Amino acid sequence: MYALDLPGPGDSEGAPPVRYAHLDYPTPGPALGANAPFTAQQIDEYARTHQRPQVLTGGFELYRTLDQDERDNRAAKPISIPTLLLTAEGTPDFTRSTVQPLMSGITRAVQVPRAGHGLIAENPEFVTTELVEFLARGADR
Repeated sequence: MYALDLPGPGDSEGAPPVRYAHLDYPTPGPALGANAPFTAQQIDEYARTHQRPQVLTGGFELYRTLDQDERDNRAAKPISIPTLLLTAEGTPDFTRSTVQPLMSGITRAVQVPRAGHGLIAENPEFVTTELVEFLARGADR
């Protein structure tokens, strides 16, 4: 199993907020900052595709169900299978401490360099390498 980025609903109750101050996320159009993980064209495409009603509905539904997701997560039995935890840069200790009650089999926790919340989009090569290596080890973990 692998887990990407932020803890699930209910996992971080009472935890301090996580800030991604090292990243600069501009809105479409403006000049990009030095640390921006995306090109202007990528940002414009993201904005274009996410303005469609069916995409907005999907995003809203994700957040609409957070209360139920939190209840389900709190009621779930902890997962004990070997798990790779990939987190935003600067957050592995925080994320691990919040998910560990539900994922007792974390065998590797890695922060993804130059990535905030969008791990796969921001550093796809690193994420892919970590996943392939972890999954290739299989039962050898």
